[in-house]
Amino acid sequence: MIITAEFPAGTTIKDAARKALAFAKRNDCSVYFKFNEFEFLARPSQIEVDIVADYYERLLQNEVKSRRQSS
Repeated sequence: MIITAEFPAGTTIKDAARKALAFAKRNDCSVYFKFNEFEFLARPSQIEVDIVADYYERLLQNEVKSRRQSS
């Protein structure tokens, strides 16, 4: 089962990941959520740092891509 979560403006990726993972583990399900323009699926087997690191990796990739396109 996949549950969709929404987080209010001002929520950090760390808080969103922590809350999504807590729900996923408590209910043995996956939690889908968007953070900025990125989509995530938090699974009970993950830890917070997995999602946070993925977010920053995607952010960096977008920055590199954007700079290449503007050159």
